[in-house]
Amino acid sequence: SETFTLPWSVQIGDVQLPEGRCDVTWSEAFGTQVQMTIKGEGKKTATVNATVVQGKTTYTGPVTTVVDGVRHLKGFRTKDATFTFVDAK
Repeated sequence: SETFTLPWSVQIGDVQLPEGRCDVTWSEAFGTQVQMTIKGEGKKTATVNATVVQGKTTYTGPVTTVVDGVRHLKGFRTKDATFTFVDAK
């Protein structure tokens, strides 16, 4: 598990997480697939499937993209792995 700070509010599928601290946990990997649970401040929670790639990264934290003015959370990077959501909008 990891704790990250979201510098902005983000959308994950149908869930809007506010900016601030979020706790991220994930299941045991099945091949390169994991299920991640992201719990934001205010008890908002999103669960998504993700692909995990093991390996050192220099950037750690959330990975986002902006579509039509809405910031979407696309994954997370930890110091040892990159998690990319596979079923989030």
